[in-house]
Amino acid sequence: MKKDISWKRDVLEQRLSRLSPKDDYRCPNKGWLAAMREVLGMTAAQLGQRMGVSAANVTQLEHRERLKSIQLGTLEKAAAAVGCDLVYMLVPKTSLEQFVQEQARKKAKEYFRSVSHSMSLEQQSLDKAASNAQMNQLIADLVNNPKELWS
Repeated sequence: MKKDISWKRDVLEQRLSRLSPKDDYRCPNKGWLAAMREVLGMTAAQLGQRMGVSAANVTQLEHRERLKSIQLGTLEKAAAAVGCDLVYMLVPKTSLEQFVQEQARKKAKEYFRSVSHSMSLEQQSLDKAASNAQMNQLIADLVNNPKELWS
């Protein structure tokens, strides 16, 4: 599992790295459907005809897209009607590895906070160097065992 999940993360990271900055893909204020329709010089009635719906339905679809409440299947059908493919994806805000490392560090700190508190109640303490080494080992273990990482 350790190498499998790490390998999968690396492969997906490589695919995502080919993308330009996400700002290049930001949706226009009026929505992609309305923007495409307008630059093609197509009226709502004409798009509706191509989709087999009324102009009023097209206006509703464009509105639902702006509200982010449109169904992907409907948007895919509309995209085809304006000569486009619908591309659906999640674009990470940071690298996947960085996101996993941050979560592992957070989880490890929570664990050590709990252990430290228990030990202080028993009037014991952790050696600073040893606790740093243990913290780093726990982070590595969490990164390689993501089932524990997200609970």
